[in-house]
Amino acid sequence: MLSYNRPHYLVPAARSFISYMTAVEPDIPWTLQILDNGSGPEALANITAELAPLRSLRSSHASVRLVHLQQPIGLSRGFNVLFFDMCASTRAPYVLSLEDDWRARADSWPAGFPVLQASMQALQRHDSLLEVWLRDHHHNFIFNKPAIWQLENFTMPAAGGRPCQSAAGEQQLQLQLHVLHLTCINTRNNPWGGYTNGASLKHAGRLRQLGRMPGTDGEAVYSKCACRKGLHVAYICQDTSCFEPVKQWHDGLFEHLGKSRVAASLDARSNKATVARKGLFSGPETLFNLQHEELLGCG
Repeated sequence: MLSYNRPHYLVPAARSFISYMTAVEPDIPWTLQILDNGSGPEALANITAELAPLRSLRSSHASVRLVHLQQPIGLSRGFNVLFFDMCASTRAPYVLSLEDDWRARADSWPAGFPVLQASMQALQRHDSLLEVWLRDHHHNFIFNKPAIWQLENFTMPAAGGRPCQSAAGEQQLQLQLHVLHLTCINTRNNPWGGYTNGASLKHAGRLRQLGRMPGTDGEAVYSKCACRKGLHVAYICQDTSCFEPVKQWHDGLFEHLGKSRVAASLDARSNKATVARKGLFSGPETLFNLQHEELLGCG
């Protein structure tokens, strides 16, 4: 989770993610990695105080890590540090990418099934799938048509299907879910078929093959790069409850809270905010060559 100067979004976003994982998908081990991209002292103090109780979550199954950069390094480079340094250090096979204004519908996920487990299975099944989108989205924004929902079978331990026994004797459930694969058609007019910074579960190995995000705010360029490499994105629904054909609106696990950011001159994504960092080190940015402090450790 990348954050900058918005504790009023970050804190409920972090808590909602933890609530969802605890209530709906408790079998998945996870580490919530939060990178504060150079927020000012007042915002940082609020974040640290509000998240301090999360230290009690520290275990082999679930933990929270908060790292603060002394200076902002921009959106792209911030995600690079998260993906290729902080998250890579866990050796997890999947990365859930979030910004601080994506809140999980912990108590009201409309589709009512463990979508992260389903997403992992979809990523295992489809070699060209980079990520499963978990965000609210208007279908017309994507412009990846024609695309049709197709039924796929999933096996998971959560409630909501036909029980069966695994080889180990564990209760498992068979679900038929609808999957919408959005491939890249015209990246010149619309690049959003390969990648998003927003709420999505990504295949860590394919992300590493894609390499680091370019520029200051390189989300669109990065998505085009994924398209050129033959990668694509998908949605997963249990039924039409999470997709409204008339409105062409997809309800994801995560809803978008943020309407606006701070002034552009102060935003961690802006050229002005990142110009001071240019030329200070060569090669890819890592926590090793950035001034930072760890405020909440993984344990």
